[in-house]
Amino acid sequence: MKFKANILRKGIRSVAILSCLASYSIYAHETDTRHGAATGGGLNAKVEGGVTVTAQTSDDSRLDDEGFASFDLVTTIPTRGGEWTIYIEGNTTPGSDHVSTQIGESNGDIGSALDRDDEGRLQISEVHYTTDVGPGSLTVGLVDASGFLDGSDVANDETAQFLGGTFVNNPTIGFPDYTLGFAYHIDNGDKAPNYTFFLGSSHGLGDNANKSYSQLIDVTKDVDATHEKGVFAAAEIGLPIAGTTVRAGLWTNTSDQDRHDGNGTDENYGLYGVVDGSAGKVKWNMRLGWAYDEVAAAESFISFAGEMPVAGMTLGAAIGHVVQSDPAATATSDDTTHAEIYLKHDYSDSFSITPSIQFIENSGFDSSNATFDDSQTIFSLRANYAF
Repeated sequence: MKFKANILRKGIRSVAILSCLASYSIYAHETDTRHGAATGGGLNAKVEGGVTVTAQTSDDSRLDDEGFASFDLVTTIPTRGGEWTIYIEGNTTPGSDHVSTQIGESNGDIGSALDRDDEGRLQISEVHYTTDVGPGSLTVGLVDASGFLDGSDVANDETAQFLGGTFVNNPTIGFPDYTLGFAYHIDNGDKAPNYTFFLGSSHGLGDNANKSYSQLIDVTKDVDATHEKGVFAAAEIGLPIAGTTVRAGLWTNTSDQDRHDGNGTDENYGLYGVVDGSAGKVKWNMRLGWAYDEVAAAESFISFAGEMPVAGMTLGAAIGHVVQSDPAATATSDDTTHAEIYLKHDYSDSFSITPSIQFIENSGFDSSNATFDDSQTIFSLRANYAF
């Protein structure tokens, strides 16, 4: 495949960035296995899946109550040299005036499998091969970058932990959707640093206008007349420090993105941190993030989350604050604050019910009160069946 000059230039620059990071011993955490990003072998193919149904209502009368369902199916097929993973997912169509459509942070499970008309569909989201290369494992194919980066044991799974998208992944990171790329991971255990490097297309399946596989594969085609695709590259270090797991990462998205000042386009980049720890029965998480404010909507982010067992159930609580980029601020915008409390009851190893309440100020930085109240109280009830 012949690359256009600018795309090749951006790709070479990001590879150089990763090479420099490698020379400074950048490490990472173990890959996320929520969607089957497994590295182990085995004798037989394994199939796992789940169905999640969520109902949401808001105290804002302008927002319609919502019922939403999603489906996940992961198949892992071991081979002599590694393992294939196929991840299939689907979801129902969100309504235009429903809670999660207007208040995007309220449901991290919604909208991951939509067609060009924003209607729910069944899709193949990941197909990748994992094999041992040198001291680590290499995963290549159609992958989820967030499955390898910015992970947490406390706040990382919208089907079993916090429902709010603010507490699933760091909102300052310019992740692509499911994208063509590769990840290299070295796991040295709990007492040594771990490494992860990621390089892939800047535009994944859901980032392209038609949300089609043909657009996904054509990584050299311009987004439009004034915007070119690029690459998403990242590196992360994971270190055990004083009873905690501390992770730090650098990332860049080299696609053309509009500057807030109107002076053409620019690339985006940033850095982030994740800390997981425990105190008695409480497991906790902290996230930090910064992005290039001339193009990013979110300039910085901080969140705290925790979970603990209570009367045979799991109680979780989190709060996060997203700072809007100064160049993007207007008279009707402001920073976003998001809090969530949930109580998960596992009725069996396969079935759980989780009621939760969320408080959101200035969803999507919108403080105008034009289409929804700037202060939202959202009640949710989630049922999850895993098999």
